[in-house]
Order: sequence, then C-alpha cells, then structure tokens
Amino acid sequence: MSVRFVTAAALLLAFTAAGEESPMKDAVVTFLPTANKHPVSGFGGEWDPHFWRAPNTRRGCDEKAWETVLDRIRAIGVARVRMMLLPDWYEPDNDNSDPARTDGKAFTWDSEPMCSLYRQLDYCQKSGIRVNITWWCAPVRRQSDGAPYWMAFPNVKQWCSAPNDVEECAENVTAALHHLFVERGYSCIDAFTFCNEPDWTFFNNDNKVEFDYYATICRAIDARLKAAGLRQRLELDLADDSSHKGWLKQTVENLAGVADRYNAHSYVFSCQDADYPNAMRAWVRECVKQWGDKPFNVNELGTRHYQGAYTATDVYTFERAFCVAQFAILGLNEGMTGALFWGLYDQYYYDGNDPNDGSNGGMMKTNLMAYLTEGWRLRPTGQAWTLVCHGAPRESRAHPGTSTDPGVDAVALELPGGAGTNVLLVNRTTAPCNVRLDAIPLTPNAANSAKISAFGRAGLAELDASAFYTTNSVKAPPETVLLLSFASR
Repeated sequence: MSVRFVTAAALLLAFTAAGEESPMKDAVVTFLPTANKHPVSGFGGEWDPHFWRAPNTRRGCDEKAWETVLDRIRAIGVARVRMMLLPDWYEPDNDNSDPARTDGKAFTWDSEPMCSLYRQLDYCQKSGIRVNITWWCAPVRRQSDGAPYWMAFPNVKQWCSAPNDVEECAENVTAALHHLFVERGYSCIDAFTFCNEPDWTFFNNDNKVEFDYYATICRAIDARLKAAGLRQRLELDLADDSSHKGWLKQTVENLAGVADRYNAHSYVFSCQDADYPNAMRAWVRECVKQWGDKPFNVNELGTRHYQGAYTATDVYTFERAFCVAQFAILGLNEGMTGALFWGLYDQYYYDGNDPNDGSNGGMMKTNLMAYLTEGWRLRPTGQAWTLVCHGAPRESRAHPGTSTDPGVDAVALELPGGAGTNVLLVNRTTAPCNVRLDAIPLTPNAANSAKISAFGRAGLAELDASAFYTTNSVKAPPETVLLLSFASR
C-alpha cells in the first residue's frame, strides 16, 4: 500500500503510551469454517463525474491534479465505485414522441458531464474497478440552463422528480446503457441502480412518493434491457433506500423477479452512541435477512454527523474513521457483501451563490480525500478505509469471527485463487489486547508469514510482525484497526 504511513516506531510508541495505564487483556476470535454465501462485491466509494466539469476545472482541476487523484485511488485500493447519471446530461430534449423508436442522433453524448463520466470509466476499465451506474432522478430543471426538464413532473418542489412517463424513462435508460456498453465498450460497468434514494426523491406531480410507480418503471427497464440484449451484462441493484424500512420490504416483496441484488444507504451510526457495535450488527443482520438469498450491499456509507447533504461535521475526526471501519468488519460478519463510502474526494457539484449557505458553495465536503486546495490529502477516514479496501478485495470470501471479548471483533477474508487470507480486526477498547485467532482459513499456524498494517489515533502504520504477532496470536493496541495478511503456503 503506497500510502503515507507514520513510522512504525512512532506508532508503536503512541500505542504503548495509550495502553500503559491499562493491563493487557486476552481475547479469542474463532472464525467459522464456512464462508458467507456471497463473495465480496467490493469496497470503494461514490465517484460522481464532476472533476472535469467547469466548477472544478476553473478552480485548477487539471491533468496534474487528475493524476494525483488517481494515485490516491490506487493507494486506497478501491475495487468498486458508484457513479451518478442524470438523464438531461444526454437527452436534454426528448429524442422523439415515440418511446419505442430511439433516435440516437438526438442525444448529446458529448456534453461536459458525459465527457467527465467517460474519463472516470476509462480509468476503471483500465484498472479493473467495477462500476455501478445509478440513474439519479429526472431533474425538475435541466442542469445546463435551468429550463424545465421534459421528463420531470413540473410541480415537484424538490430538485429531484420521478420520471413522468414509464416507457420514455425505460427508453432513456436503455439508450444510455447501450451507448456505454456497445458504442464505448465499457465492460467495467456491472451494476445499475434506478433512482437514488427513491423512498424520498421519487416525487409525482402531487409531491408524493408512490412505490407502485417505482416498481412499474423498474419492471419496464428490465424488459427494455432484455429486448435490447443488454440485461445479461449487468445486475439490477435495487431499493437504494435512505433507511426507510418499508421501502426495503416492498422492494424485496414486489421486485424479487427483477432485482439481482439489493442495497441500502447508511448514515445511521456514531461512535458516540452507546452500544453502537450491536446496533450496527442488528441493522445489517435485518437487511440481509430481508433480502433472503440475494446479495446485500451498502451503496452509501457515512456517519450520522451531517449538516445538510454537503457537510460532514466529523470529517476530520478519528471517530468517523473508526466508526466506518468497524461497520465494514461487523457488516461482513453479518453477511454484507460490500460498502461504498460517500465519497472518494471533495469536489464541486455546482457553483453555489453563497459559500455559507450550508452547501460549501456547491462543494461536497464529506469524503475520504480533501479538495485540490489541500492537495487531495487523505483524511483519517481515507486512511482507515485503505485497510478495509485492501483487506477485503473483490471476490474474497468472508468467514465471520466470533469473539470472547465485546470490545474485539474480526473477520477473515479468504483471498481469490487461494492466494492467502486477510484478517481485519478491531480493538475498540482503551486497553491493549492479546487476541488469539482460531481456525484462520487456509493458513493454520502461519507464524512467520504475517504482514500487519494498523490504523489508530496516530494514523496508518506498517507494523513489525515480530513485535506484534506470534503463532495465531496478535497484540492489538488500544482503539486500533488491524489488517493481518497471510500468504498461502
């Protein structure tokens, strides 16, 4: 991991000082011999295509800055991303009045946001990152000029509307995916989500959200993609709710024959909450249970410390990083297949008139990396998420761990192709803990093959395994996430 680490010696000193007043505890984590039913779908983040748009390029986002961003994404180990897509980016006016006949020449495939999207997809295609495309909504007004958008309900009071025509929407979605798959050749796209957080954005002309209308359009999109020969190229990843449990339940009950996988968003948890680990476990367990045999992932992950949509008030804190890293570990133990952090780096979504209006002048300030003006530096969350992304690569198999200590949790990841095993472990207590790891998959008694990375209050570090690890036993410093990597024999 070519990220900026503090020195192991400095971190060891910090760890030692943090635990000096507390005696060493003992714990045992036992891993299940049987892995979760579904492999890891990938950890990463939201990567909306705004870097190459005017609000950012006029502020200095250029090729040099782009290469720095890509270096950071590589260092984090991002395996999966989610990208927003708005229909007015490529169909600002209806191509024609017949949704059964698509006029490809009437679409604006070379608009600024589409070209920005292509730059990101080019990188994902080259680097093996998998992509979920999310059709966000029908904007009430076009992004380009503020004129009313033809596919939106005109009376909607938010900026997002449900589409006003089922078949026109299915045509619009299919045209976009045909363009991306067939005309541009992107095989990195493997999932599609219709409508971001539809449980609160899918407004009709009466400013009401109707699930039945959402389900009708999902079925129409499914049918249209099948007719176009595109359906087999991707999974429909549906629900995408903002923690409205009724919406999840309705999606599973009504779209089981359409959805390939399900997802929800989580901005629920905080390290300030009493018993937050058990609350995380229960939340994921309930989601996985609802989905039945199909995979479940979290497509937007943050903490609950937000001011509006654009500002995370805990963005610079250790606690935010510690919280989301634990969510990944506990979620994998409960059957979750992956999670995408909101989002990869700060960027302007639009030019705001007032930088103090709660939206930072249009800059989304919630992310793993700070903005250009801070050199895209990794925030604490970016450092912790690096361990998660490297620890749980796509297609690995998670073996849940059961701990004897309520302050310690771990999950073992069997790497693809029998390459070895990773263990992600957290000691959330303020005391150091000697943790015995029982039944590590593939690598029993791997005494001298461990590599250890850590994230704690002092930052990221690569640790000397000889000082922290003996046969199947690791010394976990206080308030620390560890990644133990074992190569196969």
